[in-house]
Amino acid sequence: MHLLVLRFSSLGDVAMTIPVLKSILTGNPNLKITFVSRPLFRPLFSGVDNLYFYPAELDGKHKGLFGLLKLFINLSRNKFDGVVDLHDVLRTKFLVRLFAAKGFDVNVIEKGRQEKNVITRRKNKRLEPLKSMYSRYAEVFSVFGLKTDVKIPSLNYITKEKIIKPKIGLAPFAKHRGKELPLHLVERLIEKLDTELDADLYLLGGGESELPKMNALINKFPFLKVTG
Repeated sequence: MHLLVLRFSSLGDVAMTIPVLKSILTGNPNLKITFVSRPLFRPLFSGVDNLYFYPAELDGKHKGLFGLLKLFINLSRNKFDGVVDLHDVLRTKFLVRLFAAKGFDVNVIEKGRQEKNVITRRKNKRLEPLKSMYSRYAEVFSVFGLKTDVKIPSLNYITKEKIIKPKIGLAPFAKHRGKELPLHLVERLIEKLDTELDADLYLLGGGESELPKMNALINKFPFLKVTG
């Protein structure tokens, strides 16, 4: 079986797909996955058996309606057994409808938007545990008859020879400000991780408008490694 998987952004959400995809591929040795996302995220998918990356240049040749049509035409030339939408936004909705119209089996993630609205609204909140995104990602694949018993790796990466020091990436900024932790809580998190874990901490992301905050964190925590 060969599945096409769509997830265009953001860094954290795309990164969270990796352990799910690895687990599903391990449990289903005859499965292949082609993952479509922004070129920036290609390195996340390197070194995984049977996992192939296809760059969606959404700010270039795949931008806009005609760009998406070009992307669809290129992808639909392959003999995929199904299409998985792990994003469920306007771009992927459009592509999924095209694939469905051409006869491809498709399945779309259930993000639980209604449950999230209930727990985050200002009044009459209903504070109930929500299903994890790892579980939501895995469930999308179950319709294709795949084993989806996802095991998320711990921070203790142990091999036969030695214990490998884990690397943890911190992405404190987001496109939507409501998804960001206040800076003082980010600082508390960094302090806690540094105190309780023997790990390399990397500071990820950040555009021009976030540079002052990035520099403030680097000055306060010089042990942070910077990338991106």
